[in-house]
Amino acid sequence: PQRTTVYSGQLAWCWVGTPGASPTWSLQSCVPGSDSPNARHSGAEAKGQPPMMVVLVANTKGGCGKTTVATNLAAALASHGHRTALADADRQRSSLEWARLRPGTAAPITALDWSKDLTAPPKGLDCLVIDAPAAMKKKDAFELVRMADVIVVPVLPSVFDQGSTTAFLARLNGLKAVRKSHKPVGVLRNRVRARTRASARLARFLAEIEHADLGALPDRAIYNDVAAEGLSIF
Repeated sequence: PQRTTVYSGQLAWCWVGTPGASPTWSLQSCVPGSDSPNARHSGAEAKGQPPMMVVLVANTKGGCGKTTVATNLAAALASHGHRTALADADRQRSSLEWARLRPGTAAPITALDWSKDLTAPPKGLDCLVIDAPAAMKKKDAFELVRMADVIVVPVLPSVFDQGSTTAFLARLNGLKAVRKSHKPVGVLRNRVRARTRASARLARFLAEIEHADLGALPDRAIYNDVAAEGLSIF
């Protein structure tokens, strides 16, 4: 088993599992120290406030499920009591529509429209999840990657998606913000049907790349059903 932890202030986001298997994600409260190499120290932290953790959900392949992953991740963080914002940088604004549908009884999430400009997030956040656009321009891509503490790349069990994702990961690896600071990049298998040739092929693809395999989301209708109500399954 392997354990990958990304630290930011008092928040630790942990991945525990065996590559190729279904991992376990957990959110823990911690105090960063010498054992937290990815801890960020900002002016807010110097004032006694932990810096926010920024998770970028990105892939230049359209239709790979970035919005599904981003909304479910934001909801999971909010349900754990973290002050969370969801920034939608895609022109389709699907994450914003999901946030608009979210009922008042659900854990609050601040929605940010970044489809035109990357505005400053509000102060006091614990977590910021960014739903990146498929057509990431070079300048915007660099800025979003620079902001991120961790990058999650969804991929479908398709040879076309795997080819596009390979090219995107190569672009990520070439960015100074990733190469120099060793930002964690993980690939999440999406809409996977167990015991199929496509899922087996995708697992082999993940075993050949250098980035972490974050596990798989099954191909289930429930994701769309709960999204229609602004909710999530996590």
